[in-house]
Amino acid sequence: MSFPADPVEPPEWADADVWAVIRHDEAHTSAFWKVTLACGHVEEVVAPALDWKPDDGPRLAEATRVKQMIEEFEQVWDSDPMLQSEHQREHTRRMLAAGWPRPRPERSCHACPHARAIVAYQRVGWLIPRNEALKPEIPPPARAVLERRLRRAEAGAERLRVQLAGHEERRDGR
Repeated sequence: MSFPADPVEPPEWADADVWAVIRHDEAHTSAFWKVTLACGHVEEVVAPALDWKPDDGPRLAEATRVKQMIEEFEQVWDSDPMLQSEHQREHTRRMLAAGWPRPRPERSCHACPHARAIVAYQRVGWLIPRNEALKPEIPPPARAVLERRLRRAEAGAERLRVQLAGHEERRDGR
């Protein structure tokens, strides 16, 4: 695909210093390849050169340039911590450690966040444990109630003893 020369004035999204570095003074041509990401979505990537083929593998930046880029990124991150998320910084650090390969062997899918949007949710429990102190304390039952429960339990136990004795008499009598 052929592109015309970039204008001298930077666009709204670019700082003048950055634009001076990335701006193309003359018309240029770029090659694009379609790639299938691990998620199955297809995207286009820019080839590092017109004659590049996937069999050639990624092209790496010179070691001195990579060191310079590392220093520049660290300086920018120190001056503006909100410039990139930690996830994006880790990706940038991995690419720098790999020698800044082109095309990048690692790419985020831009379609997945839209294709896999949350459409429903279900409550599964409390996010934090409930405060146990909020439960009203139940007073112990009155003595008369406890004595009545004990008499009922003893009477039930006596009935079970009689039934058990009947089973043993039948077993011995056989």
